[in-house]
Amino acid sequence: MDVSHLASLLEQANTAQENKAYDTTVRLYTELIAETAVHAGDPQVREIRLAALRENGRLQRLLGHQEAALTCFQQAYLDAGSSEQAVDSLALLANQHNSMGNYDEAMQACREALHLTEALNYSAGRAAAFQVLGRTYAQQGHPEEAVHNLQKALAIFEQIGNQTEVARTHNWIGIGQMEQWRLDKAIYAFNCALEKGAAISDVLRSTILNNLGECYQYLFDFEQALAHHRAGLSLIQKLNFTTPQDDLLRNLGVDLYHVGRVDEGTAYLYEALHLSEANGNQDIRLQVLDSLVYAELERDRPDMAMQYAQTLRVEAEKLKARQFVARALYGLGLVYQNLGESVTAEQFWQQALFLAHETHQPNLIWQLHAGLAQIVGIAPLAETHNRIAAEVIDQIVYPIEDPALRQKFLSAPAVRAVLDGQQVE
Repeated sequence: MDVSHLASLLEQANTAQENKAYDTTVRLYTELIAETAVHAGDPQVREIRLAALRENGRLQRLLGHQEAALTCFQQAYLDAGSSEQAVDSLALLANQHNSMGNYDEAMQACREALHLTEALNYSAGRAAAFQVLGRTYAQQGHPEEAVHNLQKALAIFEQIGNQTEVARTHNWIGIGQMEQWRLDKAIYAFNCALEKGAAISDVLRSTILNNLGECYQYLFDFEQALAHHRAGLSLIQKLNFTTPQDDLLRNLGVDLYHVGRVDEGTAYLYEALHLSEANGNQDIRLQVLDSLVYAELERDRPDMAMQYAQTLRVEAEKLKARQFVARALYGLGLVYQNLGESVTAEQFWQQALFLAHETHQPNLIWQLHAGLAQIVGIAPLAETHNRIAAEVIDQIVYPIEDPALRQKFLSAPAVRAVLDGQQVE
């Protein structure tokens, strides 16, 4: 086997990718993988083959070809000639399973990777395993465990000086903090990631901008949210990648319908839905379904909102994504409230409340109590729900040090209604 020829093919593929000639890149990686299949036992050939499988898998994922990406990472794991190579492949495999909503398979790959690193002096692999384990916990609705494991990964990546992975880990820590509504810590983590400058790719930068914008969205600061989401979308559209374009489109849709541009925002949401379905990104698809419930209610189309809430519930239960099950139940309650069926709305919201506590979603908890205060029909019980909502809002706002951000959140009509209800008492 001519190893120099294989090395040349790999270099050509990498150059084509840098030049954004993705069809050529995929063709060259595929050719290289086919040529190395018979001689994969040769250590030199194996290194080139594994590099081609890993890079082809990463590119296929960004292009929205999730099954093709999964096949590449599975093959890389099967062809691994050492425990270190197996760990690298398992981390990629777990990451891919997360994107596809295969959370049990992701968790299994994470644990296998960590088990292998226990007997190895392989810091980078152990850090990668902790990082992807943190992501898996985050996507299963366990944000505290997520941050705990991501901080382990961060410490190792900082120790070995891998600035790109430091930035990526800060990004995932930000997501874990955001899911627990520690928004000041989330904003700090995302800004730490952006500070890595030249060490981060445009794909990673657009991802971080997307998440940072979402923090401001949660704080009802939609102007800052729009600025970050537009900047992120502009970056990723130049690359023609579907990820994270689908989530940026979703977030732009949410920003726009919140500032009163409901039809324009909803159009972005449908674009995000079609893109996430086309590229098999289940996590984003669930988020889009959730966002469409509110958008369609804003458009006075409860029948469509009902359809998306029911679909979200079924899909989330199938994937064991409990945080999304809670959101689906909340959405169903909103639809029934809109239809004047308060008893049914209350039943859904009581179920959602249990799951929202279990998955540490304080923003959902206060909204549920605020909603229940409106429909229970018994004054003392309504007052109790409103008081609890106000207490949770206080817990959310208390850690936020930026006075402008605090005020933006406290001035939002839904928040103001709860707090004004407390003052009336």
